[in-house]
Amino acid sequence: ARDSSIDYFKPLQTAAIAVARQARDECGMDSVRIAGCLPPLVGSYHPELGLDFESSLRTYRDIVAVQTPHVDLIQCETMASVSEARAAATAAKESGLPVWVGLTLDDENPACLRSGEPWQQAIGVLEAIGIDAILVNAEITKKRSLEENRGRVSTMAMAFIHGQEWADVISRLD
Repeated sequence: ARDSSIDYFKPLQTAAIAVARQARDECGMDSVRIAGCLPPLVGSYHPELGLDFESSLRTYRDIVAVQTPHVDLIQCETMASVSEARAAATAAKESGLPVWVGLTLDDENPACLRSGEPWQQAIGVLEAIGIDAILVNAEITKKRSLEENRGRVSTMAMAFIHGQEWADVISRLD
């Protein structure tokens, strides 16, 4: 409920968990797991707008408290700074569930997070917390694929198949 009222948070979480459980039950596969999600609290690609560590930690703990009884693992996704990743991973680890953390790298300097911090720094912090998996977002790979005709054609075909306006697809790439 980041972009709306906090009053919507629990009902939206409850609805999302119910849909995920229904999908898992209907697929008939016992191995399907439900992941809780700790997203960036302010902006996925703008770590400079993020909250301080303590504020982030408090908010992530609130999210974890709602999700933990209903999920099998927690994924912290699109973490763009060491502070953000540390706050999310700390709150998630307190749940006792497996924790996966997804980092997002700078498009121009993939040796760094979007915050400009070296990704190795984030890895060290996350390993110290004891998380179970580290993931890396592949934005740069997608953008590089568009440098070749095959990548552009594939993107155009998928937009057509899904009924998306090409102008909308292009605007999301920037």
